[in-house]
Amino acid sequence: MKEAVLPLAQMYTTSGVYSDLLSSSGCDSVVNLTLTVVPRIINNLSLEICEGSSVTVGTNVYTTSGVYSDTLLSSSGCDSVVNLTLTVVSRIINNLSLEKCEGSSVTLAQMYIRHPVFIAILIVVKWL
Repeated sequence: MKEAVLPLAQMYTTSGVYSDLLSSSGCDSVVNLTLTVVPRIINNLSLEICEGSSVTVGTNVYTTSGVYSDTLLSSSGCDSVVNLTLTVVSRIINNLSLEKCEGSSVTLAQMYIRHPVFIAILIVVKWL
């Protein structure tokens, strides 16, 4: 937590309007302070990525499943916290074993399904 300190005065950590009397060499000064404490920004993210992909938060790059917390500097100059729950999804490999009659043929067709997080491949087997 950042603190506001006035010279020779009290320490303030909460929002409010404060006045302090400062004396130096027989002269008095009044310092009026209007303090606004900006709350910390917390972002909770839960992401799934494909094996071999990565997620970057600030300067950190994550490639394995886990729970991560990073403190960044927000545009207002205050701390911003990113809590990341990352799940890495393993690649799915399908091995097909087919038998066909002599003189017939097999057609394999691929269709790609795109999603912001993953790409799926659907294989269609067609007997002719």
